[in-house]
Amino acid sequence: MSVEEFGRRVLGEVKETNLAELFAIALNQLPPSPPPPPTPFHRLLSRIDHPKPPSGSSPSEHPSPAVISLTSLTPESGKSHLIYHLFTHALLPSTFNGIPLHGAHSTAVLLDTEGSFSAIRLAQVMTHYIKTCAQYTPPSQPPSQGPSLPSTPTNNHPTPTNLPTEHELDSLILSSIHHLHIFRPQSFPSLLATVRELPTYLANRSNHDSAGRELWGVVLDSADAFAWEVRAELERERFEEVVREKFGRGVEGEDERWREGGECRTEVIGGGETSEAERDATESYGEQIDQPTRNPPTDSGNHPHPTSSAKPGPYTSLLTALSHLSRRYRCRIITTTSATRHLSPPPSDPRLPYQRIHTLRSPLPEKWNAWHNVRVLIEREALGRRRVKSVEEAREEEGKWLEQGRCGVLVGSDWRRMGNVVEGGHGRWEEEIAGPEEFWGEVGRAQRGWVMRVGREGVEIGVGADE
Repeated sequence: MSVEEFGRRVLGEVKETNLAELFAIALNQLPPSPPPPPTPFHRLLSRIDHPKPPSGSSPSEHPSPAVISLTSLTPESGKSHLIYHLFTHALLPSTFNGIPLHGAHSTAVLLDTEGSFSAIRLAQVMTHYIKTCAQYTPPSQPPSQGPSLPSTPTNNHPTPTNLPTEHELDSLILSSIHHLHIFRPQSFPSLLATVRELPTYLANRSNHDSAGRELWGVVLDSADAFAWEVRAELERERFEEVVREKFGRGVEGEDERWREGGECRTEVIGGGETSEAERDATESYGEQIDQPTRNPPTDSGNHPHPTSSAKPGPYTSLLTALSHLSRRYRCRIITTTSATRHLSPPPSDPRLPYQRIHTLRSPLPEKWNAWHNVRVLIEREALGRRRVKSVEEAREEEGKWLEQGRCGVLVGSDWRRMGNVVEGGHGRWEEEIAGPEEFWGEVGRAQRGWVMRVGREGVEIGVGADE
């Protein structure tokens, strides 16, 4: 056998692959992740990020990162407090002075479109979380059983006398918050440009000290902050397009021509039929703000230039940019939005049975809503106060809990079904909030909803109202 034949045979035994497949195989061969974090929502994230691979799947296949929507029906429902709790988990280390914190020791990005983020409040939530982990035993039972943070200290973990000093807490919290990168865009174009430039910012080591950390996620709070601005801009563009198609020039040109002629006239566009502008006004709000728009014509004729092409709507462009970030860094995307509940109309025939169906209506396009694969609905509850017999009890009661909210989770289904959950009351949360059974597995039905309590000191999450 000649050297050339031997070389061809050896070369034929070489298996070609790409770098992405090698990374995917390496990820699947990593040692198992640490024990699940101590809250239901973190267990949910762990379940999403590390699902059981389906039978017959290739080892190179890797699940897509989670795209999570935090939705509420009213403002001040607790979305921001839940975000603070998530940042606490994302930024803190896994352990500190022997205290298990279950942190991801990562970096995170916040797109604060409403300017409501408070670093002081995040520090309070972190402090309360660290002290709670130091005093109480993390759950040793399976995720589907028992409270997330038992209230009985044991000798196997630090006791209250071994709490970190204030200096140690301040140092840990300051070093952790340093890896939270906050951007505050003032308009939708600014938001879109910020998202598109994030890879450049993260890759530049001179901008930050988080180059050695994994990107835990990108949080957009909130996604509908500029919805009215986008709608007004698109309505203006559509009006100009209607005028341009009718008169062959833009609105400003028509005004100038009318002023030069010294006459004032009124045109009825479309005759007795419904005009395009009127039809646009009757469309659903969510779909109207993300319709593709055409580039303006380049000639002076009465029709658009044949080479003018449609460009994607604003929220479609934002979705594409966020999806690129998610795929590039394998990080989760979390957005917040508000929704309204609507009741299905009765049938036109009164003899037909009428089933009351409550749905949630979002101000954003349906394509944006369908992009999220996990939806968390947050509802604020009225927290009743018990009778107190002394001033000391009154002070203790006052500082205990200020707010209480109930959170429900929907996975892989129509998010508008969650309206029935809100209408049905608390007793139907675990029954109505559904998802694929193969997804939930051992997480159990009880983990599909939880209670979030907000106090002056911090935030706690449990799986039952009595925890």
